[in-house]
Amino acid sequence: MQNIATPSYAHRQMSPDLQLVADLMGGTRTMRQAGLRWLPREAAESWLAWRARLNRTFLFNAFARTIQTLSGIPFAQPVHIEQQHPKLKKLAANMDGQGCGIHSFCGQVLSALLQDGMVHIQLDRPQDGGDLYCVIRRAAALLYASHDENMQLTEVRLTETMSALHKDAEHPVEQIRVLKKDQWRLYRRQEKPPQKWESVRQGKHDFDGVPVITIYAHQNGWMISRPPLIDL
Repeated sequence: MQNIATPSYAHRQMSPDLQLVADLMGGTRTMRQAGLRWLPREAAESWLAWRARLNRTFLFNAFARTIQTLSGIPFAQPVHIEQQHPKLKKLAANMDGQGCGIHSFCGQVLSALLQDGMVHIQLDRPQDGGDLYCVIRRAAALLYASHDENMQLTEVRLTETMSALHKDAEHPVEQIRVLKKDQWRLYRRQEKPPQKWESVRQGKHDFDGVPVITIYAHQNGWMISRPPLIDL
């Protein structure tokens, strides 16, 4: 059986561009942390000289500024939906279940599209019941996706990170969420070797199919995109 964390062909195709975009959006600190990935060491350069050059290098972040400007232009005026259904009106006021309205949510979606060329929106509900909400999933989070003969999703695997307390200290925990047509399952990596991924939670959902919607800004294939501003 395929390892649950094995990335798909589409994920591998997009990874180099998405890595560059993520590092650029992170600014000078992230680019410095990337080290040799974006600042190669010269043939006769000592490690001490390279480290000094790295620490005095600053990023003029034209890429991030352009993303911020372009994603804000369409939303200069508040988003307004006319003749909306009562359920849609309720969702529009709280898109993510945490009070984010549709105006701000759409701005976040557009920003992700301009960065990655593709964004996924996962539909979800609280486990104990409640209102529908939406989760923005970036392109790099989609590890794997499959479809049937009608091009309808049959399975999606998404990476996510949550915070957990361990010995009174907060630390990130990696998870993989597997969504199918009528069920979901959550995997976490074991802390002890060989650190396999184990199922920690599962359940069923009543959505009509895999509850993930994909939006493209620059599509190069099924579940493959190219950052539209990568040349910048």
